Amino acid sequence: MATSEQRLKPRHVGKAGTVVAALDIGCSKIACLIGRVDPGSRSGFSFMGGGRQQSRGFNGGGITDIED
Repeated sequence: MATSEQRLKPRHVGKAGTVVAALDIGCSKIACLIGRVDPGSRSGFSFMGGGRQQSRGFNGGGITDIED
């Protein structure tokens, strides 16, 4: 089992400057986060931006209306 220090230690997903994006598509909302690998920051990551939008056309994990 990992200690709390090991869990909080930043993990680098790539070399400095690598842009990373995450997209979460759910039934109620769609969210996106964009950041950059920054070994100089405490977390090892710099947040660049993000957004969210109400999800339409999804229900129970399936597409119900492709146009929405």
